[in-house]
Amino acid sequence: MHSRYKEYFDKRADNTSTRSLRGAVQWATPEISYPTDGELAEFGTIDHVWKQGDNLYKLAHQHYGDPKLWWIIAWFNKKPLPSDYALGDLVYVPFPLSEVYLHFL
Repeated sequence: MHSRYKEYFDKRADNTSTRSLRGAVQWATPEISYPTDGELAEFGTIDHVWKQGDNLYKLAHQHYGDPKLWWIIAWFNKKPLPSDYALGDLVYVPFPLSEVYLHFL
């Protein structure tokens, strides 16, 4: 370790009486458990072909009336990020929302 960094970190460690933070805490990335194929088959879906200008917020607003529910579509399709979708991809919007929401939470 370079001496300047060591000096800085030593000084920071000595200053813990005024600060409770001695360093950054790295949290583990959570594992997402996706629904099984059998669970997915229990629900109806609205098929949507991903096109230019689409995003998960718009789809959630269009089909559920609430853009904050975008994560249900992402989770159901096992594609958590908008960058996971390509033009022409078939996106499944699960319904009825009340059953989907209650079943998997």
